[in-house]
Amino acid sequence: MAVALRQPHRRGDCDQALGDALGRFVRAHGLRQELIDAGETYARLLRRWRLENAVPLFENRTSHGPAPDPLSRGENDDLRRQVVAMEMAMHRAGPDALAAVKRLAVEGKDIDGSQVRAAMDGLMALATHLRMVRAQA
Repeated sequence: MAVALRQPHRRGDCDQALGDALGRFVRAHGLRQELIDAGETYARLLRRWRLENAVPLFENRTSHGPAPDPLSRGENDDLRRQVVAMEMAMHRAGPDALAAVKRLAVEGKDIDGSQVRAAMDGLMALATHLRMVRAQA
C-alpha cells in the first residue's frame, strides 16, 4: 500500500479510482461514481467483443485471469448490438465524445484539456443509456 500511495497520480490518496485514467478524470472533475461504472462497463464489453472476434486489443491494457468461454453466435451478436448502442449514445453527445471516452476507458490514457467537455458529455450519455443515471431535462 505504501508503494501505491507514493505513485504520482495518487499523491497519498488511497481511492481505488485514482489507479486508472478514467477514475482520475472523474475524480478530478468531481463527477459521479456512476460515470466510472459506465465507462468500465463499456470498456469491458468492448474488450470482450474484440477478444471474441480476434480484433486486436490496445497493447497497454492486459487481461487478467483465464480467457472467457467462447460466446455463441447469438451471444456475440447481442454483445455487438450492446456495444454499438453504447457507441451511438456517446456519438450523439457530440462528435468527440466517443473518442474521448475510448481514450480514457478503453485505452487507459489521460486526456488533455480540449477533450474534457467531450469526455464529460460522452460519459453522461453512456451512463444515461445504461440507466445508471437519469436523463437530464
